[in-house]
Amino acid sequence: MASSARGLARAEALLRAAEFYRRSGNGEGQREALALLISDAPDGVVAFAGRSAMASLELEEGNHDEAVSHLLWLHNNTSHFLSEQSGSDLGLVYEHLKRNDEASALYTEMLADMPDGLRREMIEDRLSKLGEASP
Repeated sequence: MASSARGLARAEALLRAAEFYRRSGNGEGQREALALLISDAPDGVVAFAGRSAMASLELEEGNHDEAVSHLLWLHNNTSHFLSEQSGSDLGLVYEHLKRNDEASALYTEMLADMPDGLRREMIEDRLSKLGEASP
């Protein structure tokens, strides 16, 4: 189905295929559908959807560096809301991986770069909690 579709129809078909594979426990099928989606959509909301889903799959499979790579790419290559969302997600992943110095640096950067960001309060809270957890 996705091979004959174009543009947004193809993106939607690939997202649906990835979700079908996820629900059926077929990680390789999910990975293939998401890889096609990412290659078709180099930027914007569709790229965000594909790379975010791929990061989640990588985390579930224990591929932490690959997950970080996808989220870092999104944070650095999208703008405004999408960058803020992926940065927030990346910070939480860093925290989960006990990479607190990287989480703190990211949150500090985000506060400086996005002073009016929608997630400012959440980021300040995370940064404060990281400071409390430091020895």
